[in-house]
Amino acid sequence: MLRRVIGMAARRMLSGELRRRGWGRGPILIALAALAVILSLVFQNGPRFSGQLERMLAPEAGVENAAASGGVSPAAAQSGLPVAPGDFDYYLLALSWSPSYCRTRPDADQCGQGRGFIVHGLWPQNERDWPSDCATAFDRPTTGLLRRYEGLSGGRGLLAHQWRKHGSCTGLSPGDYFATMAAALERVRIPDGFARVDRDLTTSARAVEQDFVRANPAFGADGVTVKCGDGRLREVRLCFDKSLSPRACGPAAVRDCRAAEIEAPAPK
Repeated sequence: MLRRVIGMAARRMLSGELRRRGWGRGPILIALAALAVILSLVFQNGPRFSGQLERMLAPEAGVENAAASGGVSPAAAQSGLPVAPGDFDYYLLALSWSPSYCRTRPDADQCGQGRGFIVHGLWPQNERDWPSDCATAFDRPTTGLLRRYEGLSGGRGLLAHQWRKHGSCTGLSPGDYFATMAAALERVRIPDGFARVDRDLTTSARAVEQDFVRANPAFGADGVTVKCGDGRLREVRLCFDKSLSPRACGPAAVRDCRAAEIEAPAPK
């Protein structure tokens, strides 16, 4: 990293670009002296300062990095700084249609129990990106805590993963995170058509969204989004503010199911 910083700075200082802009020898020497001071700060403050300096010298690189980061906003991709737990805009509750998952993973803990929607996770979100895997002062959830809440989700392993990847960014303890997950689920009414499914259903993402909005009108059309894959319903996602009141989802959580028809397999 430091070598790249020095290289970029030197090329700009020693190229003919500055002379073409009217810089004389004196100003260039002053600029080089300033560069020496900056580099001394780099050695003292380590890679974090070096990364910040590199972005100041080459801001266009941040746009390329953002494009490669899978949808994270340019600001988040360029910052290079740890995300502070609790620094997010809203929650997204992801409800997985378990029978679709069990079609490909019938041996999973959640399968063979006749389950429909289960909690995939409660995810902190920003309007255009999302934090994950944050440094946190809290210990991992205990086995007893995971056992208490495993009925919400696909098992203790999935809950432990959700805490590590998403819960760590909420600023909550594991116990408070899972309690918030349970409280969010309690505020969602599963539509009657999905409460008791005894045969495979053929539907569409828009129809599923409309079913959830009719059952939960406070969310509105912008507060519910559907994910599908392999022609099957995968998830319904609902958005809450930090007080767990329904709100519109940000652009990062828009519907990505484009299939004209999707199947919702029956629970087994």
